[in-house]
Amino acid sequence: AYPSVLCWEGGAQKDMLVLAGIAVLLPLFYASGLAYITWHFSIAAVRGDIYFLRRWSFIFCRVKPGGYWLPVLSLLRSWFIVFSILPTSPVVQTSSLTCIMLVWLCLCLSNAPYIAGIANSLEAVQTA
Repeated sequence: AYPSVLCWEGGAQKDMLVLAGIAVLLPLFYASGLAYITWHFSIAAVRGDIYFLRRWSFIFCRVKPGGYWLPVLSLLRSWFIVFSILPTSPVVQTSSLTCIMLVWLCLCLSNAPYIAGIANSLEAVQTA
């Protein structure tokens, strides 16, 4: 179709591969940063590190103090949902998606991580 475009022959192909590699790494950097912040949240809370708590309060302001793990697990749930389409069998795709959502529903119902009670109910309805 386009004789000037040769696959795996430098030029535009190489530039696209570099950009795709960067695009793949950005969510990983975000996830690792979020995991680091979540890991140190309980340490900062015990130490009374007000600077840390205020700086990252936008991540944890919706959840109870014991539910600080929710943003990381929510991100992981989203990734599992995205990767559940990788198997070619529709039965495996549907089963894995059902298991992911069922685990999330049980986790949210048993812990009720949000400060507002209505948010816990909405999360359960949205997941179910």
